[in-house]
Order: sequence, then C-alpha cells, then structure tokens
Amino acid sequence: MKIVLAFFLLIISNISHSESAPTLFDANVIPHASVISHEDCFSGVFSSYKSWKEEMVFGKGIKELAFKQRFPESDFNQYKDTVQCYSFVYEVEQHLVKGFVLYPKGLLNEKLPSIIYNRGGNNVNSHTLKFGNLFFYHFPLALEGNVVISSQYGGAMVWPKNFKGNGGVDEYGGVEVKDVLA
Repeated sequence: MKIVLAFFLLIISNISHSESAPTLFDANVIPHASVISHEDCFSGVFSSYKSWKEEMVFGKGIKELAFKQRFPESDFNQYKDTVQCYSFVYEVEQHLVKGFVLYPKGLLNEKLPSIIYNRGGNNVNSHTLKFGNLFFYHFPLALEGNVVISSQYGGAMVWPKNFKGNGGVDEYGGVEVKDVLA
C-alpha cells in the first residue's frame, strides 16, 4: 500500500504540466521505474470529437445519433480542456501491462485525492477499458479533482494481434492483482 501511495504522490508532485503531450517519452510525466511508455489519451483517433465520431460511426457501425447522445461533444471538449489523460505501458515481473492516469489540469501543485479504478471482468475484449469507459467513469472523477489510475491487468485483450511480447495471464483475481499494486 505504501508503494501505491508513493506512486500517487510522485505523480502529483513531479509531473510537469503542459497543454500538449510530449512528443517523445518523458519519464517525468509518469515518474515510476516500471513505466516504459505513455501517450496522451487525446491523440490519434481521439484527438478530436469529429475523428472519434467518424471512427465509431464509419469504422464500427455505431449509429451517429446514438453516438452523439451517449458521448456529447460538449463533454468531450470539456474533458479535453480540463483533464490530463495518459495511457501508459508498464512492466510487472517480465510482462507488460497497459494502464491509464487522469488528473485535473492545473492542480498538480495541490494535494489531490487518488482513486484506483479496478475494471471488472476477465480477459475478453468487452471487459477491457476503452476511451468510452474513460468518458463515463474516469473523466468525471478527474474533473471533480481526483487523480484516477487504472490498470488493464495482465492477460487483457488490449494488444494488437501481431504483439510478440508477454502480456501476462488473467487468473481471474490471482497473480494479476500485482499489476494493480505495481
């Protein structure tokens, strides 16, 4: 527990805030030895509401009206303007794990409450955290002034099909608990 608390305190005290994500890996963004890479959540297809909507409507077959009702553009813009969000990859006992960290922009010089968000489910695609999950659960918590950290756990179906690394094993509450603690 002390290690987890230390990790949160390091994030709160050492992250140098900027309006745009670093273009190269910067260990000061998530200052923990096990973190090997990170990326701003608002990059790629999520860099704008329009590109995210187009990906979901044209790429995934979601009805546009349903998307707009479920994910209002005004909320997307508010989260992008007020919440810093990173997806990151970290190593735990020779396997790689993906996670997220979110916190309110501009409040890093203050002590903030921290929330560890443990996703439910097992190693099926529908039980992994996606941007839509962040939209409903993580962003509102960060908007309220919290640091939110979550892990996909080992064995999660979050790696591309051509991934050659070790993504861990989902033991349904077994050894992957270490992924959360790390």
